[in-house]
Amino acid sequence: MDDKTLFLPLPTSEREILLPALRTLTIDDYIVLIIGFVTALIYLWNSKSSVRSDFWYARPQALLSGQDGTSTKSATRDISTKIEQTGAKVILFWSSQSGTSEDVAARLGQELRNKFQLPSLTADTSEYDLATFSKLPKDIVLLFFMSTYGEGNPADNGVQFMNWLEKDTPQVFQSMSYATVGFGNSDYKYFNRVVDVLEEQLQRVGAKQLLPTLRLDAAQNDSREAYLDWKPQLFNVMKQLLALEECQTSSISKFAVRSLSSAEAEKYRLEGDAASTTKSTRPADDKPEYYDLPIKQAQCIAKYENQACVHFDLDLTQYRKLKYRTGDCLLIWPNNPPALVEQLLDICGLQPTRSDLLEITTNSSIEPETDSRKTIPSSTTTVEQLFTSKLDLSSRQLSRDIVSEFAAYAPAAEARERLTHLTRNKDTFAQIRQMNIVELLLHIDNSHKWAIPLPFLLTVLPQLKPRYYSISSSSAHQPRQASITVSTDEAAPGLSTGYLLAKSDAWQTHSQQNARNIEHPLSVRASLYHPPRNSQIPASQSTPLLLIGAGTGIAPLRAFVRERTLIHRLRKSSPLGKTMLFFGCRNEDSFLYRSELLEDQALLGGEEFLEIHSAYSRVHASEQNEGRVKYVQDSLRHHKESVVAMICGDIPAAVYICGSAKMARGVTGVLEDIVRAQNRWSSGEWEPWKEGRRKGGKWIEDAW
Repeated sequence: MDDKTLFLPLPTSEREILLPALRTLTIDDYIVLIIGFVTALIYLWNSKSSVRSDFWYARPQALLSGQDGTSTKSATRDISTKIEQTGAKVILFWSSQSGTSEDVAARLGQELRNKFQLPSLTADTSEYDLATFSKLPKDIVLLFFMSTYGEGNPADNGVQFMNWLEKDTPQVFQSMSYATVGFGNSDYKYFNRVVDVLEEQLQRVGAKQLLPTLRLDAAQNDSREAYLDWKPQLFNVMKQLLALEECQTSSISKFAVRSLSSAEAEKYRLEGDAASTTKSTRPADDKPEYYDLPIKQAQCIAKYENQACVHFDLDLTQYRKLKYRTGDCLLIWPNNPPALVEQLLDICGLQPTRSDLLEITTNSSIEPETDSRKTIPSSTTTVEQLFTSKLDLSSRQLSRDIVSEFAAYAPAAEARERLTHLTRNKDTFAQIRQMNIVELLLHIDNSHKWAIPLPFLLTVLPQLKPRYYSISSSSAHQPRQASITVSTDEAAPGLSTGYLLAKSDAWQTHSQQNARNIEHPLSVRASLYHPPRNSQIPASQSTPLLLIGAGTGIAPLRAFVRERTLIHRLRKSSPLGKTMLFFGCRNEDSFLYRSELLEDQALLGGEEFLEIHSAYSRVHASEQNEGRVKYVQDSLRHHKESVVAMICGDIPAAVYICGSAKMARGVTGVLEDIVRAQNRWSSGEWEPWKEGRRKGGKWIEDAW
């Protein structure tokens, strides 16, 4: 039974049985029931998955890689003890949500050790007791790599540190030398706010800034180049400050790879299939894992120019413990395209050994406390499996400093010289900056095999990460089937959308051939992510909903409407709050789920309970002149009286915004204008109000 059906009215026959039984209970029975109820409430409260109300404070990819959400755990939480143990002269603090600032900090720490033989400690800000920071040596250099997430918030592992820094303004950093790098995205309003606050607090206590703060922007293609320009400046300053001398040391790979002998391989195969072992080698605990979810349906629901939108229904039946809530996400774990895998195997001369079993271990010469969380989950695998499902071969984010290291493995002097020339500066590197690893190697030399050590590839290539897709179905309506809505550019699909598009095409082929009942049904590799309950729409049917989305942002909104429609049909006597849906797309043909939403509108009782407003961005000019709005922001302005009545009414509506970060920022700006005008607020009154709504689960943004 789905948990949402527990609250339905009891049939008359059941009431006739239960009511007499309740009348026979004594006062002691009621006391026991009350104690049990309170205990259950306390347990549920303490077991919440997050104290934050924002969906984007979680880092599920770390959990899904068999990691516990922090760096390799230190044996001590006393940072001064760790300094004594490692002899570190530099601490590289990082806080990261997606792993970018973590990787940069870890790589820079390794460079300092290689280039200057300088002991350093790469530290997660959440791993150490903040009270022990007062014992830090005054001559130690502090480097901060801090991410800003969402609307100016710190990453999960940086919350405690930033709260301590802002509230206590600790004097511990007084006169200490520091440099800071911020990681943010200018598509959001509070771009790099975390590093701004950090810099302000450090300056307030009199810390010594070595270099101007570097603020990297994920919305710009050249942010990595800005870092590469900044890094030599840091090295020069540190050479003077610490009297360092450069030494010629080759880079150290993070991994060691050993081929299993024939006897070892045979023993391994007898113990179990390698593929199933590499699929999930996590500890037997409560960590999330991924599943092969069979495809029940893959249907193209909209097509325009080179764009296609595909609706997937994924079957959860065989996984009884896999239960989702309306508003949850599926994380799709894509594989690299087979053609790309074959090309890299061929380029590196690995075709003959593609299926040989390998043992991968962390390089013991790298201190675990100073390394990042980058791990390969499987300890025994094959090159083919690594290239297929572990390393991101499609990534076009290879930086100039990493690409330059491939020169050491160039197959000929001419190729080495060419690669050295192309990575000399950002202008020459621009010619190859947008290439993936296969395109890069073929561009430099396509006539020779590249003898690139596998440990080097494991170190420099990014790992495959899951892609988020909001579930577009209701768990009350389809408890054993989860749907996702995928938009893809057929001419140049991304890795995940390309993976799903190929699955869709294969499913269509099998469907046409009446071969869907094949021995191994087509499936999608996925895992489930539960946002905190505060970040889902209120369970009460009487709470009004203001749903705003564009493109595939309709996915969770469709799920919410489906659920509300179903529950209303089962509880027609219960009060029903109004739902207003604002949706933006190109034209009427690309209005996803339009006919279905109109059916739900009729079932809910018409526009009085479900009001739908569309905004078409690419309709004919004459239609625009007839008063049609172009963007969803325009539609909100056009209906501002109704919108403000929803948000500021006696029962305030829950606001849910889903779509691109740019769209979400524009929508938030319009809602701010509307609400401030209604309440005659100053600019300083809006943010606390919105933050209060967000913490109460009444303002939710699912933006990317």
